[in-house]
Amino acid sequence: MNQWKTPPIDHYKINWDATIDHKKCRIGIGTIIRNWQLQVMDTRRMNKPFFPDPHLAKVYAALQSTLLGLDMGLTKIVLEGDTLNVVNKINGANENLYKAGMIILDVKNSLTRFKSWQVKHVNKSSNKVAHCLAKDALSKDDACVELEEFPSCIATML
Repeated sequence: MNQWKTPPIDHYKINWDATIDHKKCRIGIGTIIRNWQLQVMDTRRMNKPFFPDPHLAKVYAALQSTLLGLDMGLTKIVLEGDTLNVVNKINGANENLYKAGMIILDVKNSLTRFKSWQVKHVNKSSNKVAHCLAKDALSKDDACVELEEFPSCIATML
């Protein structure tokens, strides 16, 4: 079982995930941003009405997490998710404008605004905090952001 690893010095790691409530046609997005000193810099739980497609949900979560990093003024990031096909499409050169392709293009364009960035695939055990945040987001009415703090749903995981 792989564990979460710290980012390089002066970099921030952004882990993201999404879950789906098929009955309510909603997605929950979870994002956690930590620095190279293991400090939680930000968490976000977002609940959105969305077409309940797992691939689209994961791509949209990657976009929202990237935009959160930009909003925080971060310049050097490592973006990590546990969905290999999404990570591969973000890192790939092919541009598919069908379905999630437009959102992937937005992720790629947003990433170019960082001074340094990487997009990496991690296994689910390394992304469990983001997954927990995404699940908890489905119980919220809107977005919840905690700067330099973290919600109780992940307190025992850090």
